Amino acid sequence: MTTTIKLNDLEVEVIRKRIKNIYLKVCLPKGNIKISAPIQTSLWKIKKFAKSKLNWIKNKQKTINKNVKLISDKYINNERHYFLGDSYTLKIFENNKSSFVELCDKEILLNMPIESKVVERQSLMDKWYQEQLTSLIAPLIQKWERSLKVSVKKFYVRKMKTRWGSCTPRTRCIRFNQELAKTSPECLEYVVVHELVHLLEPSHNSRFKGIMDQFYPNWKLCRKELNKLQIRE
Repeated sequence: MTTTIKLNDLEVEVIRKRIKNIYLKVCLPKGNIKISAPIQTSLWKIKKFAKSKLNWIKNKQKTINKNVKLISDKYINNERHYFLGDSYTLKIFENNKSSFVELCDKEILLNMPIESKVVERQSLMDKWYQEQLTSLIAPLIQKWERSLKVSVKKFYVRKMKTRWGSCTPRTRCIRFNQELAKTSPECLEYVVVHELVHLLEPSHNSRFKGIMDQFYPNWKLCRKELNKLQIRE
């Protein structure tokens, strides 16, 4: 059951569920507010809870508005795109030759057939990012396999809506978000180390943090930087 309430000048979506406590979330990318509450909770109590969090909500929304939007969706000339933490201007060339993406100085050159569609441009860019990221991750995995004394069976690069990476210790398989190709080299390496450490410690407990502190001391700074980035529309 979903309802909407007003919180001063803000709209709040309220979803009643079979849960015990009230939870509040400010969602990417627009900062819209959602509250999950137990089924029998009164609107008065939900509004009181929301008002107590008003300062936190506004600060969270300000942070989201300042965040870098990594994903561009128009794929037109002079649009800004990112690679390894740097911003590039997209330049599109249309002809009947083979399609390709090329990095040139501060520009990303996208060569496409005449009258190519947005979805075709996006598909080619996605493929290019995946190829670049795969080639960047492979040597990092080899490096950290030796340092951590672990073994990765296989890794994948794919689009992920909410995570930078994930690891399945049982199968020793790791998945990396395609959007990592747009982040700084330090953040990319942090995610590689983070996922490989999960082969030693599956959870994010004190042992996990201790291993990260030992092998990648600036990991908290990288995590903070990644938390500022929007990785989905």
